Order: sequence, then structure tokens, then C-alpha cells
Amino acid sequence: MRIRATLLAALLFAPFPGSALSAPICYFLECAPELTTPVPFPAPTPTPEPPIKKTREPSQCETGDYVVVDVKWADPDGGLHIRATPDPASPVLGVIPGNAVGLDVGICQGGWCQIKYACQAGWVNAQYIALRANVLRRVVGVSPSDPDGLNLRAGPHFTYPSTAAIPYNATALTLHTCQPSPKDQSSWCLVTFDQFSGWVSGRFLSR
Repeated sequence: MRIRATLLAALLFAPFPGSALSAPICYFLECAPELTTPVPFPAPTPTPEPPIKKTREPSQCETGDYVVVDVKWADPDGGLHIRATPDPASPVLGVIPGNAVGLDVGICQGGWCQIKYACQAGWVNAQYIALRANVLRRVVGVSPSDPDGLNLRAGPHFTYPSTAAIPYNATALTLHTCQPSPKDQSSWCLVTFDQFSGWVSGRFLSR
């Protein structure tokens, strides 16, 4: 067996008689040059950054000129109660968020107003709603070179995460409420701009 293998190798790799070939000839396998440069893999396509999520989704029924005001941070009711009748003891039909806009207001009597919000009708305490035109503010004190503008935060303090940012010269912000921060008593305000809501330091707002 060893003799046969030696003869086969000699036949396969020996040059033809009288030829000038000095390299081995492949009879059964196709000879290919070695790859000296590795083929690079295609670069991965970068994943686009997700758009900033809007902090409030408007309802098709939000068509009115009134907004919710003076609902404080961590309000135990979670917002403004909609009641079945103009009476604090009447059944609660729903809760309007503290940053709600677009309330339709009907008749008001005895400190209560008939409203419609998110396609739901009922009565609310009149002290917690206001005409949007009466609570508009603008941004002041933010540098035009600041790439972030004014950050809206999830709570009344700069340590809360930023939920969105609005331009340094934004106007027509809806002011819902202002209060001392529970962390250091600095003034913070809940505002809505376009469809974004959040808390901003009160020193950056003006009439």
C-alpha cells in the first residue's frame, strides 16, 4: 500500500516530460490562488433613534378652550374628578389628568361647571379649570445656543428624567400649576406645549 501511494503522488505532481513547468499540476482538483486579503463583512446598518414620545395623546373630543389648573404633583385623586351632578358627594364618572387641555365647558352654577372631556360629560369643581388664553406663558432665560432648549421633566425637580425639550423661545405654553418642589422647595411648574407636557423650573417662564 505504501508503494502504491508513492507512485500515485509521483504521477500527480510530476511535470510532463520535456515541459518547462516547475509548479505542480492539479489533475483532479481545480487549482485556485490563495486569498491574501480577507473579504470584509458589510457594516451593520445603524438603528435610528426612536422619536421623542409625546407625553400626552390628544382625544378627538378635545376641542374646547378650557384647561385643567391647580392639580398638584402626586394629587391623591390622580387628577380632577368628573362627577355625575354638581355635588361633591355625587358618583365619580372619571378622572381628568392634571395636564388636560381642550375641555368643553357648558353651564356653571354654584362653583361647578358642566364639561365634556375625552368624549365624557359630567360636572367638575370650577376652581380647577380656566380659559387657556388666561394661563399662557413663554420661555425666558434660556440661551439661544443651548442645543437642548428647555427640558420638560417627569416631576418637579431637575433630578427627574427629561421627557421632551422645547425651543428656547417657545411661546403659548399652557400653565397648569406651579408649586414648590418636594425635594428642595424650588419653584416648578407643569406646562403643556404643543402635545408635550412636563415640569419646568418656574424661573424660565414669563407672561
